[in-house]
Amino acid sequence: MQIQKPFDANSLVEYGFLKKTNGIAGELILCPNDGFNETTSIPEFLFFEIEGLPVPYFVESFKWRADDNCMLKFRYIDSKEEAQKFLGCKVFAEFALQNAESDFNPYFLKGYFLFDQNDKQVGQIEVINDYGGNLVLSLMANNEEILIPFHPELLIDVDQEKKHVTLLIAEGLY
Repeated sequence: MQIQKPFDANSLVEYGFLKKTNGIAGELILCPNDGFNETTSIPEFLFFEIEGLPVPYFVESFKWRADDNCMLKFRYIDSKEEAQKFLGCKVFAEFALQNAESDFNPYFLKGYFLFDQNDKQVGQIEVINDYGGNLVLSLMANNEEILIPFHPELLIDVDQEKKHVTLLIAEGLY
């Protein structure tokens, strides 16, 4: 028996929600959030939000579908009836910054607090928008929406424990 490391609930990011069942063997269809698609790796464990708490489930198999949804098979969910109990559940995964740089997904930064290069807090990242391949962070500060362009080369630091991200931000953007 392999012992798994404990997970940090603060490092969980929302992948999407369980939309419907597929077939009779307990497969579930994940409707992913923006930024998660067939290029996104699926981790060994995903977490379902049940009664407000993250509950881990081992992913036995997955397959990205043409409609950009993902068909997932989880251990111990072996019938359509069992799978139906989880419909509508939010699905989370651990944000592991130690992954290869090519696996870094800026959509994991939703909910993080943005700081500039001078450690001045700008606001909390609410949405990551994709404008034709140009990512823009949307934040609220002083009851105003602030849009900050994002590029990996501008990333200075990410503190998973504090949920802080530091970016090199051009003067005058906020």
